Amino acid sequence: MKIVFEFFTVPPAEIVHEIDRCVRRWSMQISPDSHDHAVRRAQDGEPTYTNEDMEEILKVALSLRCMQVSDRPARLRPLCRGRGVHVLVLFV
Repeated sequence: MKIVFEFFTVPPAEIVHEIDRCVRRWSMQISPDSHDHAVRRAQDGEPTYTNEDMEEILKVALSLRCMQVSDRPARLRPLCRGRGVHVLVLFV
């Protein structure tokens, strides 16, 4: 069995580490409003996270026991463009 945690914003690294400490088999689903910082700004005012923040938390999760990171590919693909390792990890 695997537990999937869904986030609508970038979670703090401490939360991801705590999940990994407590749950052996887990995945993360992240649902940003958009890969485009300007779109997030137009929707939410000043967004609380940058694309770099999102990339960093993906790296953290995948360095732990996180089995999968998922979202609708249309939103994350532009964020991953030019970062082949992330694309392979996220969409295999």
